[in-house]
Amino acid sequence: MDSVEKYVRSRMSRKEPFQVPEGYFDNLVGEIMAKLPEQKELDGAGQTDSRKVVPLTPSLYARLRPVLYVAACLLVAVLSFAVYFADSDEKEGQQVATQYSYKDASIDEVADYMMADNSDIYACLTNDY
Repeated sequence: MDSVEKYVRSRMSRKEPFQVPEGYFDNLVGEIMAKLPEQKELDGAGQTDSRKVVPLTPSLYARLRPVLYVAACLLVAVLSFAVYFADSDEKEGQQVATQYSYKDASIDEVADYMMADNSDIYACLTNDY
């Protein structure tokens, strides 16, 4: 035995704190059966004559609960996508507006190809060349 078990055994007495009266379990089954109510004879269907079995029907809320959970999940998903994509469209629009100073991006490419500076472009637009 280890030291902890020796210590516990030395502190505890060997006497059991609870006792069962003599012959208690000999008559226990008979006493319990005597306290049970009498059972009535069963008919051919296996049911008692005095009682009928009525099936319980779940409430309307209990039947619709899974449908409500699915609807709530779909609503959250749709709103999440709407917020995400609406926010990203605004950001893309702001980036495009700040990136290009002209309405058409091809103007920059044409100006680079022609090697035209701002004064040449102004002259061309006002027909002063």
